[in-house]
Amino acid sequence: MKILYDHQIFENQDYGGISRYHYDLYNGLKQRGENVDIAVSHSNNRWLAGSEDFGSIQTFYDPLDKFVTAYDFPFKRSLFKYWIMLTKKKSPSQKNKELVLRELSNGDYDIFHPTYYDPFFMNHLNRTKLVITVHDLIPERFPEYFIGDPIQLSRRQIIEKADHIITVSNSTRDELFKYYDVDRSKVSMIRHGLSDIARREVSDSVLEDTTTSFLLYVGSRKNYKNFYFFISAVAPVLKKSNLKVICVGADFDEYECAFLDYLGLNSLIKSISVTDSELNSLYRNAQCLVFPSMDEGFGYPLIEAMAHGCPIICSDIQIFHEVLGDYPIYFHPKSRSSIRYALSEVLNEYQGNLDKGVQVNHSDYSLKTMIDNYINMYGRVYQFGAFS
Repeated sequence: MKILYDHQIFENQDYGGISRYHYDLYNGLKQRGENVDIAVSHSNNRWLAGSEDFGSIQTFYDPLDKFVTAYDFPFKRSLFKYWIMLTKKKSPSQKNKELVLRELSNGDYDIFHPTYYDPFFMNHLNRTKLVITVHDLIPERFPEYFIGDPIQLSRRQIIEKADHIITVSNSTRDELFKYYDVDRSKVSMIRHGLSDIARREVSDSVLEDTTTSFLLYVGSRKNYKNFYFFISAVAPVLKKSNLKVICVGADFDEYECAFLDYLGLNSLIKSISVTDSELNSLYRNAQCLVFPSMDEGFGYPLIEAMAHGCPIICSDIQIFHEVLGDYPIYFHPKSRSSIRYALSEVLNEYQGNLDKGVQVNHSDYSLKTMIDNYINMYGRVYQFGAFS
């Protein structure tokens, strides 16, 4: 049985939970002796960069950024389109897609599992079975955050075509049935998993510039993540106690910098990029992980934090109860008083407690369990297509 993943999420994410999930899936299957490939020629993804399997990958860039000047100017996009037509140059994104289509045409793959929702491959599957992971249905639940985003239409195309659909939680599976008319026999729920190595490796170098207590925020800070509201809610606490917030992820953009400047929090909140081992160290030394999202499909950092015994305060939403049970302290994501109360509770409860809560070991969230489930699912889809 031959399995192919595509480039999409490795092109879109330099660092992120979905690309981590697909890389762990690829790597775990390969270690079990499965015949598995990722078709990608250009990427800046950190997981691929750290793998010997992808040493020939070239840097991904948007050629529009390098057209004439790095700065924007009137009609730059229109001029760029004409230049592409005249020169017939191919972008890194086009090259990635062409590689995937060549592999589908020549590679004799049994299973194709695209890593995101661009349906460019739909007319090239032949007899290859299509499997797709639905990580969440946030655009369906909060359409006001995704106006003009084509993801819903393209995802619907793939879901309707798929031979099998994976959800990463029961909550997302239930929402899938709510928003899409899909055959239940075509849907499996397989949770994320963490490798033992990812739990063990620690590097304290990231703590050298951290001399005060800190809260930890991991991941994207866009719209439904509720970052702005959370920070505005805890701003008085941060100022009073000199408590810092470390945000792991992309650098602050100009709007975030202006927001933090307006609140007078520039010196208390910083964004950094870290390695896995440095992130593990942050989990082990943070006062708590904060996760104020309005919705999630799973919440990868939550199980990472729990694996390291890091206290968690998070939104009181269904998916977090499913993943975490009674482990965290919950708050209403749109109540400033609820957020501040949860923060005060976790700071008081874990003050001076070296264990920082009860460390929970869920076998459901082991990488071995995840890979076992995928091998079983792929095998059954290959043999039978949809199954009960």
